[in-house]
Amino acid sequence: MLRWKPAGDSLTPPAGLLAGNDVSSASELDLEQESQARAGQIVGSRFHLRRCLNVCDGFRTYLATDVSNGGEVVVKAIATERMHAAALMRLEFEASRLARLSSPWLPQVLHVGRQGKDLLVVYSYVPGIALKNCLRDQPLSIGESLVVARGIFSALRDMHAQQLLHRAVRPSNVIVNSAGPITTATLVEFEPSPALYLEDAHFRQQALQAALYLSPEQAGSIDHDVTDASDLYAAGVTLYHCLAGHPPFSGNTLGAILFEHMTACVPDLRALGIPVPRALDELVGRLLRKDPRDRYQSAEGVLADLEAIATALAHHESEPAIVIGAQDKRQTLTEPAFVARARELADIDDQLARARRGQPRLVMLEGESGGGKTRLLSETTHRAASQGFWPLWGQGTNEVARQPFSLLSGIVDGFLAAASADPALVPAVRARLGDFAASVGAALPGLAAVLGADSGFTSAPEAAGELRTQRALASFINALGTPERPVLLVL
Repeated sequence: MLRWKPAGDSLTPPAGLLAGNDVSSASELDLEQESQARAGQIVGSRFHLRRCLNVCDGFRTYLATDVSNGGEVVVKAIATERMHAAALMRLEFEASRLARLSSPWLPQVLHVGRQGKDLLVVYSYVPGIALKNCLRDQPLSIGESLVVARGIFSALRDMHAQQLLHRAVRPSNVIVNSAGPITTATLVEFEPSPALYLEDAHFRQQALQAALYLSPEQAGSIDHDVTDASDLYAAGVTLYHCLAGHPPFSGNTLGAILFEHMTACVPDLRALGIPVPRALDELVGRLLRKDPRDRYQSAEGVLADLEAIATALAHHESEPAIVIGAQDKRQTLTEPAFVARARELADIDDQLARARRGQPRLVMLEGESGGGKTRLLSETTHRAASQGFWPLWGQGTNEVARQPFSLLSGIVDGFLAAASADPALVPAVRARLGDFAASVGAALPGLAAVLGADSGFTSAPEAAGELRTQRALASFINALGTPERPVLLVL
């Protein structure tokens, strides 16, 4: 059972979230000066510290050389006096376990041990650039996104097989090749330590960025253990970012971001007009379920579906017919694949093409309960959005006697949301409505303010009569669409 906890501006992220170059507090300045002074020393009997890369909250990261073979390595020095004894023991134990793991998708841990007041964790240097740098300007292609996803989930598969969690999967901790299309992806910055409380405003921006990829249970927003599914959620957010060009949720405060993760629906990629295969959209959606039990339960299950999608795309199948989660270790039922609708989809595509040519179309969908009507409507919405349509949904309710036009409430909400993002929309629609603006405002009170309509009629019943209202609503629906952006209304 999910249990909500108030999500304020305090966040308990993993220690790995505290990676940054900006140092402001007196203790951090002292630590940075000490770190710079240590450059040039030999630690762990074989690692020559060349320069300090980062200093943050007791963690110092150096680029070093392994004098035994001349290879480049990364040395992380963790101040033991700044960690709880139990946390330190857990970190040391898990880092030692990781040192016995050899995976092409992870940097090799070469040394774990204490030196003076520090715990040293040394791992091989991974050349390339951070994935976050590739995502600054535009999303990745589907092919490159699949490469990144395979790398991340392969690394998680190998870690989870050793009962180890990563706890910090996000674009800044994924290294990809620096030249040409992305062909390799390595998951780095393993942080086995438990969460540390953020109390310093100095780390607020870093915490905001980290929170974008944090599962609800890892953030403490819901009462559930942090498990493999928590890493899979973070990887799902990262894959969503690769395909959409932005994470699914955002906010200006930690509380706002965490509340979105806990309560907001994840926008479907296809509904946003992003041309991804339906199966890939469903895969991302399953990774980002709120309840960890509803997500994928294993990285192997995700990889199996990714491979099936990649194989189908390589054979020029634009819509792979895959039952998402069929090869996963699940405690809940899988969802059926969307198949055997080729004829219906062909008819819908034909109607959409006619509408694009300026021919208004009406499609009525009938079927028994459980026959897949909602799924077909969702697919219609996705196909329309990918072709430049503006999809708006209306929903009937049992309040129709008191609110006769409640069927259009969802359309009103969609219009207002679009108007807030595009200030030019309201004046354009108002101009196309002409004298009908007042009648539309009377029938749909939510629009009265934005249309500048006064619902208090002086010439009733003619002005608010049934026939005029019907004409006004028809005019409103017609006013929503343009040749450049036709509208799909789903009622």
